Amino acid sequence: MSAMMSVVPTMVGARLGLQARGIIVKDGYGKMVLPALGYGLFESLLGIILMSTGFGLFLLISPLSLSDLSQLAEEESQIAMIEAFSGSGEYAWPIILAISMIMIAVRALLLVPITGASIGKDANGIMHTPFMGAGTRFLSVLCVVILAGVASFCIAPFLALVGEIIGFGDAQIDALKSANKDIDTAMPSISTWQLWVLLALAILSWIWIFCLQCAVAVLAYLDKKREYEEIRNAEVEVKRMAAEEVRGLWKERMPPGRR
Repeated sequence: MSAMMSVVPTMVGARLGLQARGIIVKDGYGKMVLPALGYGLFESLLGIILMSTGFGLFLLISPLSLSDLSQLAEEESQIAMIEAFSGSGEYAWPIILAISMIMIAVRALLLVPITGASIGKDANGIMHTPFMGAGTRFLSVLCVVILAGVASFCIAPFLALVGEIIGFGDAQIDALKSANKDIDTAMPSISTWQLWVLLALAILSWIWIFCLQCAVAVLAYLDKKREYEEIRNAEVEVKRMAAEEVRGLWKERMPPGRR
């Protein structure tokens, strides 16, 4: 279920985007369940493999000894192990960044196949085939997916800045502390227009980032669809010209009275 839920929103967004661009969809939403499960499981298994590999690589290059690692099973050594791992950040962060970039690249590769799966039809007009169209307009799609990822990380700092501007920040919490009030019991009274503004901005920001990825997937799918249509039109034109040439040659070889 978790694997499916990582893909279903993108499929729904891409499906709505294709319908907005005039694509007629005949299959119902129920047809998306199996493709969503397949693509979701693929991404999940790939993520597990990459994280396992990354952890093994971290153990190989980090300065932690086997005795340090064997202390993981001891509850009283948790603080010491946290300090040991925190001192190995220069080894862990490059691995985490590499795994994240690979997963982002994989999602960029699969956006067009996921779009085709959302309507049950690939860009070539044939019933959807798993992974068909993977890598279409990869660099453009990858740039947009990276942009969406960076934007998602910037939402929290942006909302914190907006909260400080409208007066909902550390100042109010400090005022509650100075008044010797329980912050948890006082939180419901903070449901003012400032809180609703922050909530609306958060929701709109996430929706915009999500729609950005769906939009680039739809545009790449439609671009691939136009390529297939141009190829088909060219093949039809070649066949028509070949038929006309054969007919002209046949007329030339006919006797003058039978042309």
